[in-house]
Amino acid sequence: MKKYSEAIQYYSKAKEIQSSTDYSYLLLLANAYSNLGFSKEALSTASEGLKLDPQNLNFLYLRGMIYFNINDYENSAINFFTISFKP
Repeated sequence: MKKYSEAIQYYSKAKEIQSSTDYSYLLLLANAYSNLGFSKEALSTASEGLKLDPQNLNFLYLRGMIYFNINDYENSAINFFTISFKP
């Protein structure tokens, strides 16, 4: 079994001490939350990452998948639609 709970601890720590513009830890943190079924936390983290790095389409994709997994198809479609129009 994957150690998502342990990963959340490490990625949360990275969030506290991060000093670069590499926000990949937020993507990994959001993914770990999502895999554990913590959709609210996953969406919040992915949205935070998108605010910090608006050109990172991975945040939009992950948000689209999270919304899809909680049967919020309208918001899922909005995120996927947005990806298709990003340069």
